[in-house]
Amino acid sequence: MSMGAKELLDASLIYSYVLAAMVFLGGVMGFIKAKSKASLIASTCVAIAILALDYVTLKASCIYGQSLQIALSISLTLMFRGKYQASGKDLEEPLAGAPKRKFMPFGLLTMMCAFSVALTSCAVYYKVKD
Repeated sequence: MSMGAKELLDASLIYSYVLAAMVFLGGVMGFIKAKSKASLIASTCVAIAILALDYVTLKASCIYGQSLQIALSISLTLMFRGKYQASGKDLEEPLAGAPKRKFMPFGLLTMMCAFSVALTSCAVYYKVKD
């Protein structure tokens, strides 16, 4: 059973709401744990940008909004990947077989943004194909 263009678009929009919430919650956690106002401000701006692109997708142009969403998700994937790779520098020697990097929050956000690129790309592809 395959998904149609409408179902993929709906799934990508719902997923982007979840992604925006996770990015925002990551900033809130950064503020709570480290009193980082910059983290809170940046995460709020990124979450608003994701939601604004959803609005563009729904109200103006599906292809334009989703294409910009792909570009933003690629940028976020690269940024969070860099932060995830740098997260292992602070760890002392882990136990044998233990990961050398902290997965939360940057590893999770990297995976979520990469999945967003894939899902949104499929939605755009099938929308253009129809």
